Amino acid sequence: MVKVSVIVPVYNMERYLRQCMDSILGQTLRDIEVFCINDGSVDASLAILQQYQQEDGRVTIVDQKNQGAARSRNTGIRQAKGKYVIFMDSDDWYPSEGILEMLYQAAEQHQVGIAGGSFMDYHDGIYNEEFEDRYYGYHFEKDGVIEYKDYQFDFGYQRFLFQREMLLDNGIFFKEYVRYQDPPFMAEAMIHAGKFYGIDKPSYCYRYGHETITWNEQKVCDVLKGIQDNLDISRKYGLERLHQLCVRRLNEEYRQLIGDSIFYEDYAVPVYEALMETLFHVEPKMLGGMDGNVTQILSPIVARVRENAKESRREIAELQEKCAQKEREKTGLRSEIANLTIAMRYLDNDRKYLEDDNRAVYESFSYRFGHSVTGIPRWIYRKLGGS
Repeated sequence: MVKVSVIVPVYNMERYLRQCMDSILGQTLRDIEVFCINDGSVDASLAILQQYQQEDGRVTIVDQKNQGAARSRNTGIRQAKGKYVIFMDSDDWYPSEGILEMLYQAAEQHQVGIAGGSFMDYHDGIYNEEFEDRYYGYHFEKDGVIEYKDYQFDFGYQRFLFQREMLLDNGIFFKEYVRYQDPPFMAEAMIHAGKFYGIDKPSYCYRYGHETITWNEQKVCDVLKGIQDNLDISRKYGLERLHQLCVRRLNEEYRQLIGDSIFYEDYAVPVYEALMETLFHVEPKMLGGMDGNVTQILSPIVARVRENAKESRREIAELQEKCAQKEREKTGLRSEIANLTIAMRYLDNDRKYLEDDNRAVYESFSYRFGHSVTGIPRWIYRKLGGS
């Protein structure tokens, strides 16, 4: 019997895939299935999986065109054979060999549908188990059964073992978003399970910082859809702490992303509409001691509007000053043109007077007589080489 199916969506992870697979196949719990979904990889990921499959019959491969991690995980839930399923990203790994056995025994012994350990992340050679207070659910202080109403957290689903039949019977699958598809899944599973077993030991190592997220309209809007889902779930089941956590994420974790999307991207309108829709899912009565202003998320947007307005006013003032300067220059040019026109008029009059005087001289008796008398001497002078 397959006790646990480890569901691993794989997309272009040849660099880290061997570490991931080795950490799974090296587990002390031997009755496992490694259900790998090659989601349209174009690197050597499929070849690596096939090599592992040849060496270990517990590896099952589904090779498909790229459909996204959410749909790949759903395929795993439907087709895997294990009593329990657990999810692994192909660039992550298990921090020790006894993780799956520890979680399986906890679920079986305590008759719970979910069992999980604490969370650990890794970046640039550094392991971390300390997190900000808004990630309060990443660590369990002690081992024991926990009621979800006392937990109310929705991040880090990979560190939990889920009873597969419970998921199928309640239709619990990942929303097919490109981002933020896992928090609604985890919240729904936890609510239907009612309780889970938590273990004060890291059960998953999450690698980050090696990939750059290129945000686009669908990714940003899907984050907001996922938050809407959990706002609705928390409101439906009276989970105030989870409701407040969703609002806090909007205000603290995603507001810069949303603000930048609205101000600097060509998909500003759909993101703004999705944000407004998200705010309608907030129940103010569930905010408790939080700031009642649930539109804090809009503060950077409003601030940027004001900043842009100030900048626009400065630009308008500069343009107005330039226009005034041009107008002054134009006025000065008009005055110069007027003065030059008057001067030209005077010069034209002087020219006319001179022409009249010259004409009078040429037409006078004395000029004609003198010109006649000096005609012969002038002719002799020119003949002798004078000018």
